Amino acid sequence: MTILLRNPASMRNSPKLCVAFLIMVLLFGPSHGLPPFWPRTDLTMTNNLGGPVLTVHCKSKDNDLGVHMVAAKTDYHFSFQPNIWKTTLFFCSFQWNNQVKRFDIFDAPRDQDDGYKFNWTIKPDGPCKLGKKLPPFWPRTDLTMTNNLGGPVLTVHCKSKDNDLGVHMVAAKTDYHFSFQPNIWKTTLFFCSFQWNNQVKQFDIFDAPRDQDDGYKFNWTIKPDGPCKLGEFSESKDGVVSLATFPDIHPDSREALWSTYSSKQHEPTTTGIS
Repeated sequence: MTILLRNPASMRNSPKLCVAFLIMVLLFGPSHGLPPFWPRTDLTMTNNLGGPVLTVHCKSKDNDLGVHMVAAKTDYHFSFQPNIWKTTLFFCSFQWNNQVKRFDIFDAPRDQDDGYKFNWTIKPDGPCKLGKKLPPFWPRTDLTMTNNLGGPVLTVHCKSKDNDLGVHMVAAKTDYHFSFQPNIWKTTLFFCSFQWNNQVKQFDIFDAPRDQDDGYKFNWTIKPDGPCKLGEFSESKDGVVSLATFPDIHPDSREALWSTYSSKQHEPTTTGIS
């Protein structure tokens, strides 16, 4: 028979081992709930359908959160504790008018590493997850477009993945301006359509990999043959530092792909549009 002799030092440490064991049981025991100090996740959905009341019904494997009626521009909110194994899943049905849509509003492998607060805006073309706002000290970018078409009124409509800046009429020799905070990942993209007379053109007016290292102030002059980006210092005439041409409109243009592009799950490109 083998006799095991315990080290006196290990015996003195046994209370610590017992405490550690109890903590492990508390955290990982399959029959126990999560401890009260485990962080909660907050999830908010905003009805941005443009008018209709939104009916929301969310569930997980173990929880049915019931049916909720969400008026236009108002929110539905719930909170929960995701499990430590990253398997938590909440799925929702969305109903308005005669439409019924479904979406996984929280999928732990996709979302759990992004924090504990999620804001979704529900649009007709799909849910869009909004990111955390950039800190107030993060520099803003100013962008100005001047109508140099030689007479016609210029109609400008600019968008990003998460922002539609609306339609603006720009008279000859006047400007259209907006500002924004580009994200830190250099993925911010604003694309614009330009219309005058019977012509429709499109152009990426701000493309972070192309532009973000050039500063925080951009001036574009819009001419019939294409946009020109002006620089503050240049030896060339009128300070023109780059000349671009309008791409031809085709079925695969950004405008045609807008509904698909806006519904993809990416981090938001901008915050704080003004």
